[in-house]
Amino acid sequence: MGVVRIGDLVEMLNGYAFKSEWFKAVGTRLLRNVNIGHGQADWSETAFIDEASAREFEQFTPGGGTLFYRLIGPLFRLG
Repeated sequence: MGVVRIGDLVEMLNGYAFKSEWFKAVGTRLLRNVNIGHGQADWSETAFIDEASAREFEQFTPGGGTLFYRLIGPLFRLG
């Protein structure tokens, strides 16, 4: 197999930058950059949106086999 573009093999969807003023004390939990750790999600900082907003952004609900990654800057800055 020659060179293959990742986008030809998988469906890619960029996340959505929810405004912090939309956050609620309860509702649908958001997976944000701060929650993506090495090999697992870190839920020590949680944010929620209300159910009506969750329905509006339903296309961002992950399904089985979903891979999450985040871009946080050049690798040399990671330490």
